[in-house]
Amino acid sequence: MGARLVPWRPETRLGRRNLGGPRPESARMPYPYRSLAAPTALLSLLALVAGTAGAAPEFDPYTGRAGVTPPTDRVIVRMRDDAATGAKASSAQMKQKIAAAGARAGLKTRAVREIAPRMHVLELEPGVAGEGTSQALERLRADPAVEFAVPDARMRLHRVPNDPGYSEQWFLRPSAPGPNGSTDSSVDAEAAWDVTTGAPSIVVAVIDTGVRFDHPDLGTEAGGGKLLPGYDFVGLDSAGSARTANDGDGWDPDASDPGDWISSSDRDLSTFSDCPIADSSWHGTRVAGLVGAHTDNGLGIAGTGWQTRVLPVRVLGKCGGYTSDIIAGMRWAAGLTQANAPANPVPARILNLSLGGEGGCSAAYQAAIDEITARGVIVVVSAGNDGSTVDQPASCRGVVAVTGVRHVGTKVGFANLGAGVTIAAPGGNCVNTAAGAPCLYSLDTTTDLGETVPTGAGYTDRLTRINVGTSFASPIVSATAALMLSVNERLPGPRLVSRMQASARPFPVSSDPSVPTCRVPANADDLQNTECNCTTATCGAGLLYAPGAVGEALRPVASLSGPGTATAGGTVILSGASSTPANGRTIVGYEWSVPNGGVALAATSGPQTSFVAPGGPASVTVRLTVTDDSGAVDSVDQVITVGGVSPPPPPPPPVDPPITPPDIGNVQNGGGGGAFDAVLAALALAPLFGLLAGRLRRRRAARTAIIPSRRAGGPTSRSS
Repeated sequence: MGARLVPWRPETRLGRRNLGGPRPESARMPYPYRSLAAPTALLSLLALVAGTAGAAPEFDPYTGRAGVTPPTDRVIVRMRDDAATGAKASSAQMKQKIAAAGARAGLKTRAVREIAPRMHVLELEPGVAGEGTSQALERLRADPAVEFAVPDARMRLHRVPNDPGYSEQWFLRPSAPGPNGSTDSSVDAEAAWDVTTGAPSIVVAVIDTGVRFDHPDLGTEAGGGKLLPGYDFVGLDSAGSARTANDGDGWDPDASDPGDWISSSDRDLSTFSDCPIADSSWHGTRVAGLVGAHTDNGLGIAGTGWQTRVLPVRVLGKCGGYTSDIIAGMRWAAGLTQANAPANPVPARILNLSLGGEGGCSAAYQAAIDEITARGVIVVVSAGNDGSTVDQPASCRGVVAVTGVRHVGTKVGFANLGAGVTIAAPGGNCVNTAAGAPCLYSLDTTTDLGETVPTGAGYTDRLTRINVGTSFASPIVSATAALMLSVNERLPGPRLVSRMQASARPFPVSSDPSVPTCRVPANADDLQNTECNCTTATCGAGLLYAPGAVGEALRPVASLSGPGTATAGGTVILSGASSTPANGRTIVGYEWSVPNGGVALAATSGPQTSFVAPGGPASVTVRLTVTDDSGAVDSVDQVITVGGVSPPPPPPPPVDPPITPPDIGNVQNGGGGGAFDAVLAALALAPLFGLLAGRLRRRRAARTAIIPSRRAGGPTSRSS
């Protein structure tokens, strides 16, 4: 089968036995104990864990990397522009061209399906997949008519164990001190809601496992709820089976989640042989609740986006989903024309992907993301849950990659990190204060209570349905972006992201000296699955701060149009007329200045100005600053090159004084440090050592599939 992306699967019904006394914060491994280790195993482990103190592994025992993914028998191919005949080439003709290219490469294709213009999926005949496929792919890539050819990788949910737990929504409230450290990673949505409760016109697409439309805290829009109809893009497996879809068919208008459980009999099938036995995750329903559950309705939980509507797009089924289906769902959600699917009547402004798989960004993902972001759509992706480098699609250019932090603001052990991270948000973590005590910092959300098929609406909790992972940090960021757009609907995507980053709060430093500073991973095998102090090089710009982000969104957007080059002695005309204010505000002032170049402007105020270019080679920087009727400002620079001179790097434009967050300082009682009971540690770590060793062996093997990181809900959805 093709490699998949999968959501990290939160374990839903396996009760944790908290044996051996209190589980201090230093243990923090939400792992479902299935059985007691044999005495001999305990004795062998005691030497390893005796005296363990400080930051301890927060490892995901059900990683998307577990198991060996079967060789892919699906390939994504895009032809070059000059290979297509433009608009004249019909879909049928393009299929013939791609099939011919496959034949030239020695590929025997069973079927060809269109994903996007010039991009198709080739399904290979049985017996062709495997070692021969990689060789054929190289020949296919060498074909001058082919722009790129990549395996149709299978993605999985980004998940961390969903141990017992239903905590209150500490992550939406103001930061508050507590016996286990202050909740410094709280996004303080309450203060943002004082400014805006969102807008139904702003839609967030949840690209995931589908949703349960019958949940009373979500509900259909037609019935007064928050969920738009959506669409199901989980296609048929090779040979026409619907095992992954688990709903009896392929693409269809029903985005309902039928369940994604994996049974022992499922494991006997090659399609699911690399996936662990697990209950249904209801991952998409969980993510949807964090984005837009009914708020202020006297029922259940609050959604971060309050009035924000949710567009469910089902792309993951049993054991994740294929890249080609995920890309199709992304394109449709963004309002692009998608072959073999009806037009989307309500395109989303924001796409949330709590899913992922191994490796750097594929050409197929990057092409889709470039097309989507060019329409002004924001793509938010969970970073993943194995304490390693950021995987695709979070590693793609132009996305908002979200990592997870603990309640005290330090990196939660399972969260991925590195230069590709954009921002950090609460990922949830378990603090157990006594034997059998609840997981104190789970992220409350909606779910279904069924272990396999749906049986009824419910909520995650702190004891049997714990909800942690980067899968659930991502929707908090997506919903905050929706709040920003609700006050400034014309805010461009790149400006929104930069303003969200500018308003982020600084990372705190734990008062526990045993907690190390996070480091940039050297490679995918360089695991950091313990708590560490975040830096901007490892965890993004800072901690998401919802009121600061909304405050930044309220500023106007300065937009300067004019030429980038000029003829010596010629007149250069510049306009700021396309600058826009936030909703309900008006731009009242335009101020022009010249930070570099020494030219005289014809006007220093008003929506337009001009200047005469120097008589020789030069570089001129002109700055426009706009002010709205509330006094908020924004600036933008334009560099004009005269006579072929390379322009100097522009200085940073002036901005409003940043919103000053409260001083976080050191995290007191941050939950790091302290030795823990050796027997408890042995029980907790026994399954993990084997997993870690197996993972390192697997990482050295060739990878044909993209597996959803169990961090955030990725192609395997990344829940944690």
